[in-house]
Amino acid sequence: LEMDLFGLISLSVLDQEQYAEITSSYIDSFYNDDDNWQMQLGLQFTISNVTTSILVTDQLPSLGSVGGLDCSAIDPMTLIFALNMTYEVDGSDVSFDDIISYPFSTEEFRRRYIDDYLKIDDISGGFQNLQCVSEIRIPGEPGTLPTN
Repeated sequence: LEMDLFGLISLSVLDQEQYAEITSSYIDSFYNDDDNWQMQLGLQFTISNVTTSILVTDQLPSLGSVGGLDCSAIDPMTLIFALNMTYEVDGSDVSFDDIISYPFSTEEFRRRYIDDYLKIDDISGGFQNLQCVSEIRIPGEPGTLPTN
């Protein structure tokens, strides 16, 4: 899987480990928390007992400008990672691709992920300049760029 991070050049090994831990926690909380941030009815209510683990396998550093508030003008770094997930599906025909991508499918979800997970739980400061993240991409499929 892949995710673009806008505002960062690259991540240290410690930051990659934090990314894996925090992102796993975010996905688990997204599906397992009952209140689920008062979101609209949808996919998240058909999935339960989610346990996720992530391993960052590579990164493609940003080669261009990483500054600014407009993410469409920022050259992102890309994290490549493996995801292992166990879950229960409640009477729904949902693809695994939909399950892994849904928590990052809207700007609201991605903003909450950045502000309430990556930046708050960042012990090394490696995510403080992060402006935006993309949706999770499955290699070979086009993703969407974030908007501000």
